[in-house]
Amino acid sequence: SITEIREDRGNRGIWVSVQRKADNNLRKIHLLIEPDEGKLLSRIIEDDKGDVYTKITYDDWASVGNCKQPHLIKVTGLEYNTELTMALSDILGADELDKNDFRFTAPASYVKQILP
Repeated sequence: SITEIREDRGNRGIWVSVQRKADNNLRKIHLLIEPDEGKLLSRIIEDDKGDVYTKITYDDWASVGNCKQPHLIKVTGLEYNTELTMALSDILGADELDKNDFRFTAPASYVKQILP
């Protein structure tokens, strides 16, 4: 359920806070949305104690067909102070893709961690 809606202090957009239960713990998710273009700029996930679990930022937006897509996604706050940065390029519009284009088999040495 939505618990709060407020303007960003830096005038970047509107923060929408949502609370939900995950794995028997209450999680709070904060979404920074730029309302004029409807872009999701940031997502912050807090654990049940109010500590930041992870922060995801979406940047370097560009049009792909009729839809704007972030070309830079950064995930911080992961275990062991790990950061993940994804720079995307050559993004195709959805009408040019098939569900098989999204199949990815992780190497056996990779550790998978599913985030809410």
